[in-house]
Amino acid sequence: MDDARPEHRRAGLEKARFAACCLSGGETPENSGDIDFGVLSTLAAQLSLRSLRPGEKLWQADRPPSAVWIIQHGLVEVALGRGARRRVVQTAGAGEVVGMVQLLGRQVLPCQAQAVDTVSVLEWPAGLFFGTLHRHPALARMLLPTLSRRVTSGWVRLASVAVSSLEVRAARMLLIEARDDVVALPQDVVASMIGASRPALNRILRGLRTAGVIELSYRAIRILDRAALVRLAQPYQDEPVGVLDSRRRAEPK
Repeated sequence: MDDARPEHRRAGLEKARFAACCLSGGETPENSGDIDFGVLSTLAAQLSLRSLRPGEKLWQADRPPSAVWIIQHGLVEVALGRGARRRVVQTAGAGEVVGMVQLLGRQVLPCQAQAVDTVSVLEWPAGLFFGTLHRHPALARMLLPTLSRRVTSGWVRLASVAVSSLEVRAARMLLIEARDDVVALPQDVVASMIGASRPALNRILRGLRTAGVIELSYRAIRILDRAALVRLAQPYQDEPVGVLDSRRRAEPK
């Protein structure tokens, strides 16, 4: 048992470094190297590993989250409504944090979060989360970049669905939801996120596929030409660049 304890402590600290990196908005665990050892030790002691089955819920609509969850693997979706009226508004993948904004804002929202596939998370119970923030102001300050990014992300998502062109909305949402240039969502979910019907979105996606911008497969959209998709998305304009038209014009007749 004595031989196992150092390994257990090392594993706990690695888990804590990963969590600290995600909480601070960093991209790699190495970014958390300057975090106080006491904070890492506290995280190692308080975080527990949890596995979620597809469809298993993290929190229910109109109820506050019971914890903060740091995603290690898999995809979580946040949705409004039920049945035919259900609309996915956001997804979160590896390295992202869910539940924290609602807890800090003392917000009870009409949305629920659930696992899309098999998900591995580090769970930080709400009581321990608030107690640790109170005892470690440095950790509270560390959360500010992540919270700022969440505000910016919300603005970008709102701007993405506020434009008139469905092409622009689709391009922007693909860029927002892509992880390693793959959008691991079925087309009906992407359509609901931009306020479009599935057939309308499918027409746009088939055009992008013909132009060589994306590749379509079962429950996934792979971005092949990010630069072209960015041009189509046009962050500060309402009308789409004719990326598809320009490519068609370039083709020999």
